[in-house]
Amino acid sequence: MNKQLIDRLTNLEGMAQREEITITRIVFEASGEEAGFEMIRQPDGTWKHEPYGESDHE
Repeated sequence: MNKQLIDRLTNLEGMAQREEITITRIVFEASGEEAGFEMIRQPDGTWKHEPYGESDHE
């Protein structure tokens, strides 16, 4: 991911925490030739990056 996207996600996560909301999954759908992906929150607070549609959360 590029730095601008990471910064925006960090800001989004901060806003969610202030509202006592937990983000557990973010899906990035792609168009055309680009593959989509998803970020899944792990129990330790880190994010796991997977190609879209391959997680156990569908």
